[in-house]
Amino acid sequence: MTTHARSSGFFLILGLAGGLLLWHSFDPSYQSSAGSASAMMFFPRVVLALWILLALAGALEAFRKGMEAEQWALGRLAAFMAIVVAYVVLIPQLGFLIASVPCAFLSLSVFGFRNPVLLPLASVVLPVSVWALFTYVIQIGLPASPWFVTI
Repeated sequence: MTTHARSSGFFLILGLAGGLLLWHSFDPSYQSSAGSASAMMFFPRVVLALWILLALAGALEAFRKGMEAEQWALGRLAAFMAIVVAYVVLIPQLGFLIASVPCAFLSLSVFGFRNPVLLPLASVVLPVSVWALFTYVIQIGLPASPWFVTI
């Protein structure tokens, strides 16, 4: 088995793991008596869907480009996974909006977005847009910051 085929297999396994987690998110045990499961599991399902898409994109890239892309993609994937883990840990302490700004900055940097003007701007505009969409349009509250009642 070639190196790029192994790398593609690795990404496919990550995609399969994300798919299994996404499937599990529809389990009735997530149904709460206070509200619907769809509201509680909406954001995790969005994150898992992105996980699956990124894994599939990584598999295609590694298979298409071979060895050179494998090392770069694996490093990028490892960095992104570390960012996501830190993000998940920080959301309860900092709230969605405050934790999302550095996560967006680091994620965009990892994936090659390096424009010195647009990177900080996008790092703020994207999380604020997602927060406003969830809060005002979809009307699903995201974790709030303990320091700011309105955020």
